[in-house]
Amino acid sequence: MDSRPSSRLGAGATIALGISYLAVGVGYLLQPEAQRSGTADQNLLSLADNATGFRVVNWSLALGGIVALAAVPAICSAIRANRDWTAWARNLGVVGFAVATVNAFRTLALGVIEAGHFAYSVDPANADEIAIINQVAILNDNMRLSLDTDGWMSFGVVGLFVLLTSVLGTRSGFLPKALGAIGILTSVLYALVVVGFTSGNSDLVAIAAAAGGIVLAPVFFIWTGLRLGAEQDGLAGGA
Repeated sequence: MDSRPSSRLGAGATIALGISYLAVGVGYLLQPEAQRSGTADQNLLSLADNATGFRVVNWSLALGGIVALAAVPAICSAIRANRDWTAWARNLGVVGFAVATVNAFRTLALGVIEAGHFAYSVDPANADEIAIINQVAILNDNMRLSLDTDGWMSFGVVGLFVLLTSVLGTRSGFLPKALGAIGILTSVLYALVVVGFTSGNSDLVAIAAAAGGIVLAPVFFIWTGLRLGAEQDGLAGGA
């Protein structure tokens, strides 16, 4: 049985996870302003008209979450220290990314449909009592569309996973101190995203999510994937 702490699959998955965060950033930039910072009704009307950026963002989140299920065990296995804490970090990462994946697929399946229904209901040609009732119902449903409305799983739990692996990985010598510092800063920004969601501060959410999820997270995961690959090459060379 292969007892090596990491694998090429894990290294590749971790790098792919980092790239998926970059793709989320590209999708975010493709979204019209109304989808990024508009009101609920503006968001839905814009989405009904142009869903390209929306689809890029959510497909990237969904696929990134899938590869994370290979990346998380590989990262935690490579730490080889503090087994109880590392096991907890692994479980947090798997659960957090799994929820993020399901949430992204659910949003992909229902988001554009609800946007189309809302656009139909506000069309003056369809302005009747039923359409008005539907507008209210769709707006209410849209608020409940996400399984992770305040980001507790996608940012809070995943951020805690990043924090634990950064601290434990640095202490064990697996991660360089600079990479560990990037991971810790990423986790702090992820926590601020949750604070922004729960407090209704959209500016804080936008700034923290962009800095943490689009800038630092790709650096953290791609660099960590390269570390996993280098370790794997070292083990292979010493075999």
